[in-house]
Amino acid sequence: MRLFVDGSEAATLDRPGRVNPSHFDLVIGGFATGSPAHFTGLVDEVRVFARALSADEIRLCWQASAPSALPPATHR
Repeated sequence: MRLFVDGSEAATLDRPGRVNPSHFDLVIGGFATGSPAHFTGLVDEVRVFARALSADEIRLCWQASAPSALPPATHR
């Protein structure tokens, strides 16, 4: 598993094998719906793909939606 921030790889975690289909909800920033363990902060521009992308593909995706090309974010 690889984590990218602003188009650059920021962290890795060895997670061999496939991601198996599940009937559970996809939860980003936590363990499960209603769990007290969760990410504190903002998560934005999440994308889910049907396959693993290369580092170059991720960088190109980020460049295509770089903050300079988007209107200012509104935080609530």
